[in-house]
Amino acid sequence: MVLPSTGQVSKSQIRMPGVYPQADSYVCTSLELSDEENYLTGFKALATKGTAHHILLFGCEEPGSDEPVWDCGEMNKNSDSDIPRAPTCGSKPAILFAWAMDAPALQLPKGVGFRVGGDSNIRHLVMQVHYMHDKQEPDETGLGISHT
Repeated sequence: MVLPSTGQVSKSQIRMPGVYPQADSYVCTSLELSDEENYLTGFKALATKGTAHHILLFGCEEPGSDEPVWDCGEMNKNSDSDIPRAPTCGSKPAILFAWAMDAPALQLPKGVGFRVGGDSNIRHLVMQVHYMHDKQEPDETGLGISHT
């Protein structure tokens, strides 16, 4: 999507709220977007490959759960997690960004961005983190997001 020429760039974050993940778990958290139209223009992982195997950022009309975090490992049927289980998105999922293995930040080309909020179908951002190992301390893995 081509951006309007007057957009000023801001930065936001979406982070896990201190979860204690189990090995080979998929955990999701969501961020409700404002009614104002925005364009996502850049992404930076706030994680290392020692903590997260990969991170996916979805744009959803509705998140898969209203809980602060949920087990969204739809392909991992053997989960014995204590957190509620639900799909990543409740409706209309779209992958906006993917990160893995200490990949660098991504800045979209000038004038390009993902339209979210406003009258778009993307009303929530959902971050899915795949954890390869148990973590004994609370984890706040996340993404830094540049937007107009």
